[in-house]
Amino acid sequence: RASLDSIDVLVFVHDAQRVISTEVEGALDLVKKANVPTVLVLNKIDLVDDPKKILGLLEQFPKHYEFAAYVPISAQSGEGVEQVRDEIIKLLPRASKIYPDDHITQMPSRFLAAEMIREKILAETHQEVPHAVAVLVETWEETPKLTKISATVYVERQGQKTIVIGQKGAMLKSIGTAARLEMEEFFSTKIFLELFVKVRPDWRNQPEFLNELDWRRMTGERDE
Repeated sequence: RASLDSIDVLVFVHDAQRVISTEVEGALDLVKKANVPTVLVLNKIDLVDDPKKILGLLEQFPKHYEFAAYVPISAQSGEGVEQVRDEIIKLLPRASKIYPDDHITQMPSRFLAAEMIREKILAETHQEVPHAVAVLVETWEETPKLTKISATVYVERQGQKTIVIGQKGAMLKSIGTAARLEMEEFFSTKIFLELFVKVRPDWRNQPEFLNELDWRRMTGERDE
């Protein structure tokens, strides 16, 4: 809860192909606790064959939580992505600058990369691993020809770690490959992606860890 006090706007990303499961409801409980304006982003609308399914989701979500904005998008094609940015800007409070004009932050890229990895985990494990999984991009090194990314996947139980890694690391390799290919297309550069999996029991209820997760996402710092 302490880490949520510094948040001005939340973005809740949901796969438009999936129903509102108990795991999603659990994630929505965290959104409710945050008590800040939240944008619902329905991703992968390009993979939904019937537009009525998207409309159905847009009608169901308000029954669980009243979002400040609802934006269907396709991260693959870029459709709706600019609208997400616009909605976030609308909801941000007026305040003095945190960074000087010449400061460059990679928060958006890190955030998107982490969400891509998390999305692949849920897709590749067929939701055997619940939404109690966090992804933190530890390092981000760019060169003209290659971007090197190192990320840690946090789960709450050893059994979840075993599922994510898979037999002889096959599942983690599949997750990494799928995420890397999506990143390369989205960021228009070659990606070297390194993934690690760690168990952090009940991490969602640990304010200090959540605060560290948010801070390191924003600044890109890594403990030595």
